[in-house]
Order: sequence, then C-alpha cells, then structure tokens
Amino acid sequence: MSKVKSVLGIVIEGEKLLLIKRRDVPVWVLPGGGIEEGESAEQAIVREMWEETGLGVEVTRRVGTYTGGFFIKPVHLYECKLINGSPLSGDEVADVRYFPRDDLPRAVPPPFEEFIDDSFKKIPPFEREITSITVVTIILTLLKHPILFIRFILSRLGLHINSR
Repeated sequence: MSKVKSVLGIVIEGEKLLLIKRRDVPVWVLPGGGIEEGESAEQAIVREMWEETGLGVEVTRRVGTYTGGFFIKPVHLYECKLINGSPLSGDEVADVRYFPRDDLPRAVPPPFEEFIDDSFKKIPPFEREITSITVVTIILTLLKHPILFIRFILSRLGLHINSR
C-alpha cells in the first residue's frame, strides 16, 4: 500500500451527511486534509474537521483506505460523530451544510459520491483503489465543468483561487 498522507471524514445524521464547499475549487466535498508529522490518521481527521467546519468530532470507525487513482492521493476515510460546535466557514471553506443523501448538490465531484456510498454501507474497513475516477470520467468532467477542472489542476499545483 502507498503511504497514506491524507484523511477524509464523514458525519452522518440519519439520512443526512455533512459537506463543505471549498473556496479554491467551488465544489461540495467531504472535509479532510493532510496528516501532519507525528500525527495519527485519527488525530488528523479530528483536527481537520475542527479546522474546516468548526465542529468537534469523535472517530467512530474507519470506513476504508483508498489507494489512489488518477489525480487522487491515497486517503483514509473515517466516519465521525459530532460532539460539539456549530458549522462555520473559514479560509479554505466557503460553506458547511448537511444534505440528504438522496439530494446531494450537483457540484459533488467524483470520487466523493463513491466515498459517501461506501460510508452508508456499514461494512468492515477495506482497502482498495478508487473506482469512480477513470479516463472517461476525467474527460467528461473536463467537458462538463472546464473551469472547475482547471481550478482543480491549479490547486494541485499550489495555485489557489478564491482563498482568503
């Protein structure tokens, strides 16, 4: 397995889940980020959730580890339980909201729908490659959302647009 250096978290409340709208690439995604030196993956997702959403969470389970794919770094996905706080936007995040699972915003890019679906399955933790990012999905995303795609590539190169 590639060394995992990033984490994502999902907070599920009934049939709703928490998403953030990024500032640099205005899409709705699960909160998360990098694992800092000396930090466990579980500590990283608790910190990232606080920094990105203003919510204190507790890890309830590791959903899985995704070993990557086109443009995606290996990542641990954790289900978290809300313990305190109120949703807040910030430097990297324009908005924080709960959405019904069956009524997600249009701007949820692959592979986040795959992550969300896997989280609701309540199966034992797994390790596998991301399956929803293929050459075809990349081309279709580029054709449907060229500006978002370009902003995503720029953000991967460290050039962030619309961050505070």
